[in-house]
Amino acid sequence: ERTLLQTLLDFPDLLIEQGETLAVLPLETQRFRTVKDAMVDWAEAGPEPDAADLRAHLADRGLEGVVGELLDSNSAYLNRAAGLDDARSQLAHLLGMQRRAVELPAELAAAERAFADEESEETLEQLTEAVRRNHDLARAEAEIPD
Repeated sequence: ERTLLQTLLDFPDLLIEQGETLAVLPLETQRFRTVKDAMVDWAEAGPEPDAADLRAHLADRGLEGVVGELLDSNSAYLNRAAGLDDARSQLAHLLGMQRRAVELPAELAAAERAFADEESEETLEQLTEAVRRNHDLARAEAEIPD
């Protein structure tokens, strides 16, 4: 969540491009969810992509503390010196990880219930695949800080 928001703060072009996707993206951390929602509001207003304008918008909503926390963090995110294409690739990866972080645990729970209800080869394969995907997600999350 942290890296995703940091990327959007430095590359507001991506916020404008991905506004609809971000609007429905679930974030677990309340303060980050509040920042994301304020960012989406800014993008929906149709501004020119300007990082200073975005930060001013967030400050007007009383979010300068969280923005400062994000900008002062040592997370491995691309800063403004990186190119927009690199940031776009990173954002696509982060959005995929965030979606999987929400969807895969629910999928695993459903597969566990299905196997508990009916122990068959099919439900065992579904459970095994759900466990594998959750394991892959955990491994990927260990490589990129939140």
